[in-house]
Amino acid sequence: MKIKSIILLALFVAAFSFSAEAQLGGLLNKAKDKAKEAATKEAKKTAEKKAEQVVDKAETSVSETSENVQLEVKNATATDIDTMLGVSMSALNESYKNLSDIYLWQTKGIPGAYFTKSGMQTLIEQQPYRQLILWMMVSGEDAPCLMFEPKPHAFCVVPADAIINANFAVFQAFPAVTYPLFMEARMLIRAMEEGRIRLDYENPNTLIAFLEDDKIYFKKSEYADRFGFGLKNSFIEGAPTGNDGENKLKKLVHWKAEEARLMELYKKHVPFKNVKNTFINTMVTTVERSKEKDWFNGVYESFKLVILAEDMQSHPNKVEDQDYKDALESYENLKTNNYPKWEAFMKKQWMELYAKIKEDIGDGTVEIPKAAISNPKLEAEMIAIAKTIYEDGRVPVKAIIKNPDWTITRNSFGVIIDRFQTAYIIFKMTDGTHRMVDIGFKQLYNGSSYGKTQLRGIGLVNDAVKYGN
Repeated sequence: MKIKSIILLALFVAAFSFSAEAQLGGLLNKAKDKAKEAATKEAKKTAEKKAEQVVDKAETSVSETSENVQLEVKNATATDIDTMLGVSMSALNESYKNLSDIYLWQTKGIPGAYFTKSGMQTLIEQQPYRQLILWMMVSGEDAPCLMFEPKPHAFCVVPADAIINANFAVFQAFPAVTYPLFMEARMLIRAMEEGRIRLDYENPNTLIAFLEDDKIYFKKSEYADRFGFGLKNSFIEGAPTGNDGENKLKKLVHWKAEEARLMELYKKHVPFKNVKNTFINTMVTTVERSKEKDWFNGVYESFKLVILAEDMQSHPNKVEDQDYKDALESYENLKTNNYPKWEAFMKKQWMELYAKIKEDIGDGTVEIPKAAISNPKLEAEMIAIAKTIYEDGRVPVKAIIKNPDWTITRNSFGVIIDRFQTAYIIFKMTDGTHRMVDIGFKQLYNGSSYGKTQLRGIGLVNDAVKYGN
C-alpha cells in the first residue's frame, strides 16, 4: 500500500544563489551587502563574456586534460554555457566519457544522476533525493533507510549516491567554478560515514519512495514480508557487486578515495574567495529560509556549513580579514542558538509523517499459528538445528510443530525410509524484530527405530511476526 506524503517543496539552490535579505544584525550585514553586490555584478555579465571565459578555461594543454581539470571545447557558443553552472554543457557531457568506474555509468538515464541537461533542471530532478536525505539526517536511527525508485519497477537508487555521483562528475571537469557542488557531495559523504544517512537498505523496514504528480509516495520493499530483507545490492543502481556487508560499504570507501583525489584539484584550482563567498551566502540563505518558514531548505543548507567552515579555515591561501572573522563568529552563534531548533522541528515533522506511513502501510506481520502438538524434546532438537541454518545473526527462539503426526516416507517397495515433520521456527533478528520460517525435519529409519532429528529442508514461509513483548 502506498501513502501520500507531502508536496515537493519549491527548489532552492543556495549554492548558486545571491539572495541576501536576512537580518542578523551587524555581523551579517556585511555579508548581506557583499551578496547583493555579487548579485549586481553577476547580472551585468553577458552571455558572450561567459562563453569567452569558459572557452579560455576549457582550451587547456594536454597535461591539464590528463588531470581532468578542464576539457577542450570546440565550437562553444554563448547558448552552450549553462547560466547556473557557468560551464559549457557540451564540454561537460564530453567529460563524462573519461570518468572512472566508480561513477554510475549505468544510471546515466536516471533523473539527476548526471548534469546532462541544464543545471537547474538537474537540481529539480535531484530535489526528491534531498528531501529523503534531510529526513534521514534529522532522524538518525529513529527512522528507517529511505531509497528512491526513479521509475516504476526499476532499480532503486541510494539518494545521496546519485547526488555525489553527479556533483563529483561536474567538479572533476570544471573545479574552479563548481566548488559548491563539490562541497555538497562531501557533506553527504561525511553524513554517510557518521551514520546520519543510513545505508542499511537490507533492513526490512527500509522504505522506497517514488514520485506521482510531483508528490512523494512510500511503499515497503516487495521482498520485506516474504524474505525478510528490504533491498539487496543486485536491486540497486550503482551498488557494488555481491551482497555481503563488506561489499555493501565498498561504494563509500571508493567515494572517500575519489574525494581525496578531487581534493587535490580543489587545492589547486578553487580560490579562497570562492570558499568564503559560498560560506557567507549559504549562511545568509539559512536565515532567509527560516524567515520564510522554509525549514527544509534552511536546515539542509545549514548542514553544508560544517564542510564550508572547515574548508575556509584550512584553505592554503586563506585571508583572515574582518569578513572572515565576522562570518565564523556569526556561524558559531547560529550553530549554537538556531540550527539545533530548526533541525528538531524537521525531525518532529518527519517522525509524525513516518508514524502515519507505518499506520497506512501496516507492519507486515502475520499471526502466529497454534502448535498442533506439544513435544518439548522435539522442539528443542528443532531449535538446535535451526541455529545452524543461517549466518546472519538471527537466533531461533520458538518451534511450533505444524502437524499432529509424523509423515512416513517409503520407497517403491513400501520400505520405510524416514519420517518427517514440519515446524514454524520463530527467529529473533539482529534488529530486534521476529520472523517465522517453516522448516522441515526428518528422522531416518534403520529397520527397527528412527534416528536423530535432521534438517529436511526450508519451506516458502518467511513472514514477520509479533512475538514476545
